[in-house]
Amino acid sequence: YYLGEHGLADKWYAHQESIKVPLIIKDPRMNKDLIGTRNDKFTLSIDLAPTMLQAAGIDVPDRMQGTDMSRLYRFHDSGANTNEAWRHSFYYEYPGIPGHTGHIPVQALVQKDFKYIYWPGEDFEELFHLPTDHYEERDLARNGTMNETIAVILEDLRDKFKQAREAAF
Repeated sequence: YYLGEHGLADKWYAHQESIKVPLIIKDPRMNKDLIGTRNDKFTLSIDLAPTMLQAAGIDVPDRMQGTDMSRLYRFHDSGANTNEAWRHSFYYEYPGIPGHTGHIPVQALVQKDFKYIYWPGEDFEELFHLPTDHYEERDLARNGTMNETIAVILEDLRDKFKQAREAAF
């Protein structure tokens, strides 16, 4: 929740302060070696229901979104059980509130290294390199540092963003 970061308040913007939520899990099935450790994989709120259903021994309906995240903390092997099969990015969308100028639509593609944000009502885009810009203050698409490498990354993220947006609908 924003408490003044970026000069904003509320919890719908696509910046890290707004979309990241800590998650603490206690599960008796947890690998004892993994108790008390941190995991930086992308988990989403849509993963909670499938995880709880599986823990209760109930099959997850095919129509349900999300993935059982217990494989991230039940298995010590970080190979095929986690890295290969787990998401490396996610699509974020806030549709806005029609007629409310303070709540405009925003969409984003979030990865570990880069975040692409698109404001459809303004046809405005932003690009942030998260490892070096944790607070998303240096927009690489706008701040004059655009070079060939950043241009290629931006174009790649635009393509992935379009694919993720289409898959969401």
